Amino acid sequence: MHPGSWRPVRRQVWTGPPPSLTRLWASTLTGDVLRPNGQDLAFVDVSSPGVDRGIRVTVDGVGSLQGFGSGNPITTQGYTTGVHSTFYGRAVAVVRAGVVPGEIRVTATATGGEVATTVITVEESQ
Repeated sequence: MHPGSWRPVRRQVWTGPPPSLTRLWASTLTGDVLRPNGQDLAFVDVSSPGVDRGIRVTVDGVGSLQGFGSGNPITTQGYTTGVHSTFYGRAVAVVRAGVVPGEIRVTATATGGEVATTVITVEESQ
């Protein structure tokens, strides 16, 4: 792994018709885990294939939500509230690691009540 290289933490591939549930997957620039340095970031892709909908993202554990939004070039929604609509079924949440090891739980709740969760590990470098 070279500094600044990109390596996905988790990847999902869909075959057949798109799923109706919201899906999450996280990726980071630092490998499989974040370091507890208060600076490492994870980018959590939120996917709601085939439909745009409102999504609320919450972050629990040893990290914090830095921003959440979509690629919509014309929006009045803020990027720090944790609530945003998908654009072409996609949005991204940016999560920052804290300064202690542990887990970060990212939960997305879609309009209609569908819920998806992913867990990001924060641990010291070996």
